[in-house]
Amino acid sequence: MKKTLITALLGFSALAQAHEVWVATPAQLASNSVLKADLAYGDYPYVEKIPEKRLAIFPPMKLINQDGEMQTLVQKGENYQYQSEKPLKDGSY
Repeated sequence: MKKTLITALLGFSALAQAHEVWVATPAQLASNSVLKADLAYGDYPYVEKIPEKRLAIFPPMKLINQDGEMQTLVQKGENYQYQSEKPLKDGSY
């Protein structure tokens, strides 16, 4: 019984050390504007720089417009900051 409890506590303590991942973007964007987005990593709501050894697990973000055209966001600034290369059309996600 004690071994099971200790194992469970160790497992839950490892989860407590985990980081969250989310994308932060403006709620609304004017038509034909460049999108700036953060691939946020850390303890919400505080954004941290992604450690170099973990960058490989985060592919660049992509947008799809209403015509099905895909645009890959480019990294600008810190390693978690991305933006669209060209202005977005209405209906882009």
